Amino acid sequence: MSPPDQSRRQQRGWLLAGILLLVLWVAWWGVSLARPVPCLWPGPPMTGGQRITYLLIWPFVGLDFQHNYAAVNSWLDGHDPYVEIDGDPANAHYVYPPLTLAAFAWLGLFPPAAVHSVLWIAGPGGVLEIPYCRPALFLWMAAIVIIVALGAWTSWRVRCQLRLPPLPFVFVLGAALMSYPVLFELERGNCDVLPLLALAVLVPALAWRHRLAGDLLAAAAVAAATGIKAYPGILLLGLVALRRHRAAALAAGLLLAQIVVLWHPLVEWFAISNADLGRASSVYMDYSHSLLAHWQLAWTTVGAPALGRLPGSVVVDLLVLAGAGAVSWRVFRAPPPAALAWPYLLWLAAMGTLVNATAYDYSLLFLPLAALAAWDARDPWRVQCCLLPAVAWWWPFYLGLGGLPLLLVKVAGVFLVGGLVVARLTPAAPATASPAPAR
Repeated sequence: MSPPDQSRRQQRGWLLAGILLLVLWVAWWGVSLARPVPCLWPGPPMTGGQRITYLLIWPFVGLDFQHNYAAVNSWLDGHDPYVEIDGDPANAHYVYPPLTLAAFAWLGLFPPAAVHSVLWIAGPGGVLEIPYCRPALFLWMAAIVIIVALGAWTSWRVRCQLRLPPLPFVFVLGAALMSYPVLFELERGNCDVLPLLALAVLVPALAWRHRLAGDLLAAAAVAAATGIKAYPGILLLGLVALRRHRAAALAAGLLLAQIVVLWHPLVEWFAISNADLGRASSVYMDYSHSLLAHWQLAWTTVGAPALGRLPGSVVVDLLVLAGAGAVSWRVFRAPPPAALAWPYLLWLAAMGTLVNATAYDYSLLFLPLAALAAWDARDPWRVQCCLLPAVAWWWPFYLGLGGLPLLLVKVAGVFLVGGLVVARLTPAAPATASPAPAR
């Protein structure tokens, strides 16, 4: 049966929207990377009336990548990057877990002696000369795009398995690439895509017919993701909620083995993380959704500074655990369709970022993919409202919202996307006479 004309028009509309998003994305990066020194949208960063986007405007693209590049070269030279690194204008010590350092060991193929690009940046002590490896950076940016595209393809495929109205893959890809967290991830050259890649391995492993092999691979994926970014440790709760207790136990065992093997560098990293945890922000960082960093400032803003003296880390951890636990309990009690593991675990990883002391918004790249996989236009208005806070900051362009209101909208957006996951626990009605998903 051929689909009704209205369904065809809707598919064409989504397809055109996806093409426009991809064109906009290509234009964005064409402008950003064509400059002599790569720079996103020229102008001073985060200035009131002149602000165009929520992205940070640094003197060069790939600030976080430069941190890994400098740390790997220090490590390969026999130095301890947790003590001191050279070549990074923003950090004097390595700020990621030791497994992240190992994940970027391939940067040793691009030694500073072979790098022809050098940046001179004004710093506190004068002008800093930094070896800046454009080939390695662009290679990593391409890897980010490929991993996000893999996540978008998985979200597109999962929609079919959940019997949701089809969306063209071009739209899902364009919406993912043009989302604010993904653009921010690319601008900084960060590595939250590595936990995303682990999730892209974990979810198919849970569906393997050989359950022991699937549990082993899923456990290895969770352990690797946690060793790289720490917050994916919350995925252990997800494995329990999905009734894969053996996989959760194996993942916990692998994490324990990781702690034993990497004890010394983990202690060094933990000490640096603790220093960041106790550092409160004196201004609202509109590029961060960290409740911890803004804890005292937020209570001062609402006129209750005394509450800011409460242990923020404990309160935030309990709040995140309550939200994640409520949805996970629903998942545990009503065994979901296998395909729901993808949006559920994506949302759970996004929830885990809230306990991060910095929690810059690029770590929320899981959230657009979860929404694209679970959204259904046929849902009641209460479910649709769960997506509204996330849509408000999905796009990177400045909307005139900042400070505490923006922080609350972003945090609410993370929590409420869990409503889409709960809505999918009840199988959606088949989309009658709808066309096959367009590629």
